Amino acid sequence: MDSILGDIRKEISKNDGVYEVDPNRFQILLLNLLWSFVGGYRFDPASTQIKTLIALNIETFEILRHNNPLFAFPFLKVFPKLSGYEHHEEIHKRFQEFMTVFSI
Repeated sequence: MDSILGDIRKEISKNDGVYEVDPNRFQILLLNLLWSFVGGYRFDPASTQIKTLIALNIETFEILRHNNPLFAFPFLKVFPKLSGYEHHEEIHKRFQEFMTVFSI
């Protein structure tokens, strides 16, 4: 908790007493918490790595919504562009590339 408040104080002092609310702030804190439990690593809230991870997460949830026809009809993988499967594979590859950076 001290590091979260310290980050906020740093941002306030850096911006002449103005604190800009980041819409992804909760996601950054939650991902940092989970990542520290699982991987023992904490991201800097302003880093591009955490923002890339959040963007990939948002894209994944947009693709895997319940109204995706791929859930009801798995054979639609035959038509990757129509079913969104091609986009899902591309996001998965980007996520794997992101994860290989930390598997060293």
